[in-house]
Amino acid sequence: MKTSYKFLLSALAVSILTACDEKVDEPQPYGNPVISNITEIPQAYFADSLKIAATVSDADNVDLSTLKVYLLFGEERVAEQTIRTKIAGAEYTASLYVPFLANIPDGTATLQLVLENISGAKTTIEKDVRITRPAFDNITFVTTEGKEYSLAPQGSNVYSITTNFERKMSGFIKTPAYGTNGNELTFGMSGSQITLGATKPITFSNSSAGEYTISFNTFTFEGAPFISVSNLVDFSTGNTTDADLSQGEVVTFSGIDPAALWLSPDFFVANADGSYTFNAISGTYRLIVDEDLGYVRTYPVSNDEPTTLADDGSGALWIIGEGIGQPSVKNNEVGWTTEKAIAFAQVDNKKYQITLIAGKSITADRINFKFFGQMGWGVELTGDKLTSTSDIVLVGTGEGGHDNGNLYIADEKALDANGIYTFTVDMTAGLNAAVLSVEKIGEVEIVDNNKISVNGTELTSLDGEEYTATLSLEQGSAVSISGINEIDSYWFNPDYFSGSANNLTLNAVSGNYNISIDIANHTITALSEQNTLTADGHGTIWILGYGAGSPSLAYEAGWNPGKGVAMPEVANNIFTLTATIGEEGDATLGTRLRTSGWDMKFFFQNGWGDEFSADKGNNIALDENAQLLLRNPSGNIGLLDGVELEIGATYKLTIDLTAGVDKGVLSFEKQ
Repeated sequence: MKTSYKFLLSALAVSILTACDEKVDEPQPYGNPVISNITEIPQAYFADSLKIAATVSDADNVDLSTLKVYLLFGEERVAEQTIRTKIAGAEYTASLYVPFLANIPDGTATLQLVLENISGAKTTIEKDVRITRPAFDNITFVTTEGKEYSLAPQGSNVYSITTNFERKMSGFIKTPAYGTNGNELTFGMSGSQITLGATKPITFSNSSAGEYTISFNTFTFEGAPFISVSNLVDFSTGNTTDADLSQGEVVTFSGIDPAALWLSPDFFVANADGSYTFNAISGTYRLIVDEDLGYVRTYPVSNDEPTTLADDGSGALWIIGEGIGQPSVKNNEVGWTTEKAIAFAQVDNKKYQITLIAGKSITADRINFKFFGQMGWGVELTGDKLTSTSDIVLVGTGEGGHDNGNLYIADEKALDANGIYTFTVDMTAGLNAAVLSVEKIGEVEIVDNNKISVNGTELTSLDGEEYTATLSLEQGSAVSISGINEIDSYWFNPDYFSGSANNLTLNAVSGNYNISIDIANHTITALSEQNTLTADGHGTIWILGYGAGSPSLAYEAGWNPGKGVAMPEVANNIFTLTATIGEEGDATLGTRLRTSGWDMKFFFQNGWGDEFSADKGNNIALDENAQLLLRNPSGNIGLLDGVELEIGATYKLTIDLTAGVDKGVLSFEKQ
């Protein structure tokens, strides 16, 4: 007994001290719990559901409380169940799942039953259970397209199939339920590891398409094959490595097809024999193989962190902003996401270089990026620190609508489409006297053997990948595409089109549409020539912010003007976005809304300007169903706390402006 009082009357003190000295007898457990008729389970498998039955009673007729059933691997409890035991002499049953864990060998587990009566008296009985790993007749690789491949056992928990595959095959592994009480299992990616129960697809990859073997080990949870770069990247442990590289060193890569993964020519100069010469100054560099985007991101590191710029101009120089991206702007624009910053290659002391292709890795007529001293905010080259010798690419000073230090294209000028340009920043005079030069060193030859037409009109292309044409179309009319092989594999924007890829009709209202067919990414999209919202509620509504992207969440809009997601007008003053739900960064075509983490807003144009918000007098109200899922505090749409949308489900977001632009109503429903 404790007391916090320091000053007590003497009589009270004696009383309290006397009470503290007296030992109070605590009630002792009584009775005699008895467990009998326990189910015998001499053998079980990982992933079994153990069914245990036992009869419980108390020899002294004391009321019972609980029967607790545990499964122990060594000293660790891996499964348990508690059962209320109200009736003496009755049989109770429990079901325990035997976890299917990696790298746990066959062995003997302990089944422990603990019966307790209302006085706290307990009886414990333990039974040994032999646990072994299932020997499946086969397991299945299910691709993201739903095609299934059966992997046959090869011994030692390894299952494999050898056949003709694409260079990259994405999907998950599943096993059948094994034995009488078994459970089906699935394996997917979680981070850089294959994990039981994960949902993200595993991407197996080979140096080229053709015959090769896909395998999976149900003991170690390891799969193969994954592309590996000799001495640089080993996909069995991850996709990132730090390597000490010397300028002029010949670097060879094993396990990659040079045509399949793009490497920066500023860091790696290709040689005729398939090797590369390292072009940047000697140092430690981080190489990250991005399978989804098909390139090797490269940047310098110091003390395990991205290198920063020193006051004398040495170190590293970074690019953040709009209109630039590697391997392409279309697929990987940096924007103002600092984690995506591009590093220059320091090719000589305090001289930094990046090679860009107009229309590919840099937009030809609109840029808005700047140079930083780190992969993020902090030191930056403002207009008083950086000058340009180019008459096309200029440096903003904070006047004339151009932010201080941001690069922009001069009025009525543009980079030549498909022109190859080197941007060089010379900092030999120090951080405050940097000089930018821009030089055209060649052109990319575009070989276009495709003759793609829509409704008889041939589309044109600047890069041999994206084909466009502007057509006048009537709502409900056929949109006939010719010149594409395997068109059934193409994703089409379901708000603009309905039907199937080889039998489309226009779903949006009649008008002139810029049709875009991307044969590299297998997408068919459109955009109305009326690509802004008019005062009477016609045209296009745009979404900026976090939670939406198109054609997938790999292209999440963020707060990047020009990257908005378009909602077309599908009926008079009615606009829609139809999307599959995915996780952040999901590159599956059609996954255009996140399961969580929404913070986005609706705009009249693809960027800043008129918007739907209470402050602007154009707030959008939520209908009754939308109020169950969404919040709209001041114009920014988000999910209610605790709401997560079902991954893989399809939802439709609709904005109805029939009552006027200032009286919009939003509905959001699962299809």
